[in-house]
Amino acid sequence: MPPTSLQKMKNQRSKCAQIRNELAVLLARFQQDIQEHKRDIETLKLEKIEAEMTGTCWQRLQYIALLNAWKRRLVRMEEQVEHLNEMDLKCVTQLEEVEKVLLQYSTLDPEKQQTGEN
Repeated sequence: MPPTSLQKMKNQRSKCAQIRNELAVLLARFQQDIQEHKRDIETLKLEKIEAEMTGTCWQRLQYIALLNAWKRRLVRMEEQVEHLNEMDLKCVTQLEEVEKVLLQYSTLDPEKQQTGEN
């Protein structure tokens, strides 16, 4: 592997590591948002129960509509987390491939490293 190819592989490894770090930050934010969203849904459920006991028909319908909207949003958030996890898995796979190539390269004798021969 010529030195330029080696540098490209090292750059690719760095990019993969950076992307994984960014994905980890995004996943943490999504997980936090999901937990907050679930708490909000529980609060809405309690308010809906109160509206069912003391409120008007309109108030009851409002809470049902709100709950349904919040539940749909929660499903979308969970789908986004799943997508981020898939992206992270692809990144891990690519990182492993790059590491494998770099390891193979490092086992070559210095003369072959210069020419890029196997």
